[in-house]
Formats: sequence, C-alpha cells, structure tokens
Amino acid sequence: MMEEQNIFDELCGCELCHQAPPDRTENPRSRLCRRCREQAIRYPVPWLFLPVALVILQNNKCEPGTSSFGRAMMVGLPFACLIGGVGTPAGSSMNAMTIGLLKDTAHVNISFLDWTCVGMPIVFILIPIAWFFTIKAYPPEMDSLAGMG
Repeated sequence: MMEEQNIFDELCGCELCHQAPPDRTENPRSRLCRRCREQAIRYPVPWLFLPVALVILQNNKCEPGTSSFGRAMMVGLPFACLIGGVGTPAGSSMNAMTIGLLKDTAHVNISFLDWTCVGMPIVFILIPIAWFFTIKAYPPEMDSLAGMG
C-alpha cells in the first residue's frame, strides 16, 4: 500500500504558490518564497483566513489543483477581503490614509459613520455579485459542505 504523501513533499518550491523555491538565505526556516512573504505583510487579512479555508477544503476532501470548489474558495477569499475592506475606515489602512489625505489637502472631514454609510451599501452590493461570478466560473462539485451542520 502506498503511503499518502504530503503534496508539499513532492514540490521543491514555496508551500503556497509552488512557483519559486524559497530564498533560504534570508531565513533558512522559511517555507514560503519571498513573494508570498511580501504579500502576507502587505495584505494580511486574506492570509488570516487562509487556514480556515484550508481546513474547509481538507474536511471536504478537495483535491489540490483539481477541485473547482477549492479554486472558488481561493479566488473568492481575497475578493471578499478586498470588497469587505471598503465598508469601514478600519477595514483597510488605505481607507484611513484616504481620510487623512482628504482632510489635509482638500479640507474635507469624513467621519467613521459617513464613510460607513457610503461603504457598507457598496459592500452589500458587490459581495453577492462577486459570489455569483465566482460560482459561475468555478461551480462547486458538492451539494453541501462536510462539518457545517
């Protein structure tokens, strides 16, 4: 009987993107390439939800690289984070920078509530649209998710 191998054992590259081998000269213990480490620093929220997505995919026995649901999850996760970040000034550091820039250069004061009153309707409109196009592009191969009650 063949032992089940970890998919990362077969690949000599980065554990996430598999595109380039990790630069082990900077950090010999790192299992990620430089690009993935930089993305994790610049855009931390999708990386925070990545372990949750991976557990859902593992519980549903989605095959890496072939699962349509897995692709939808990996494409939808950053979209959801980017769209959700528009909702409040706390949703993204760029929002706070924009408020400060508008205040300093154009003398326009935008409160947290003002931003939220404009941002949340945008979120409520864009999330279902993003979900629709993601599901159309990558239709899930299962009817229900394992472990979701």
